[in-house]
Amino acid sequence: MSLSKNLNELQWKQLQHDKLYHADIWVLPVQQRLKHMVLHLAKYSARLSVSALSVKSTSGISDYEAVLKDIFIISISSINILNKSLSSIVIDNWGCPDEIDTNELYKHIPKKELNNSDVISIALFCSKNSAELCKAIEATDHFEEFNSRSVILTALTEFIRLSFLVLGEDIEKKIENRLYEVEKRNIYFEKLGNYKEGYKCSGVGIS
Repeated sequence: MSLSKNLNELQWKQLQHDKLYHADIWVLPVQQRLKHMVLHLAKYSARLSVSALSVKSTSGISDYEAVLKDIFIISISSINILNKSLSSIVIDNWGCPDEIDTNELYKHIPKKELNNSDVISIALFCSKNSAELCKAIEATDHFEEFNSRSVILTALTEFIRLSFLVLGEDIEKKIENRLYEVEKRNIYFEKLGNYKEGYKCSGVGIS
């Protein structure tokens, strides 16, 4: 499978998860759904900052990778809301070859100014992008002359870049395990299906 197809499938599976297991959010208007996602990202960014300042090493942060997985998941959900293709971000923006798979992707993602081995650097990176997202959402309430969509997509792209770099190999398996863990808590788990084995019904508002 090509990288583009791989990424499209990952994005599609996230959409199925969201509409089945988060139907309360799925039915909201787009602006409210985005606000909800930005609140999640702000929460995760703050959690990383507190951990990083307390411990100052990735080995001492027990939920370090878990938080990054959640950041990746919410970022993918968010670009789905905005109808933005993950493969266009990865291939068009970063020039990653279509012949590789997601296990190799972290080797081709540009690091730019990001030091993905330092938790303080990562925490600051997340705080900066979270602040950009909050400003973009706030601007929509004031109806300001502000390109909220562009700013939101840029910040989400940066969160996705960070996630690929830090989570590295087996990122799909890590996301699969994380979402399966969330899905198992639902009382209709057996009827709905799951991220690992496939979904059994179409969900709210989609046939």
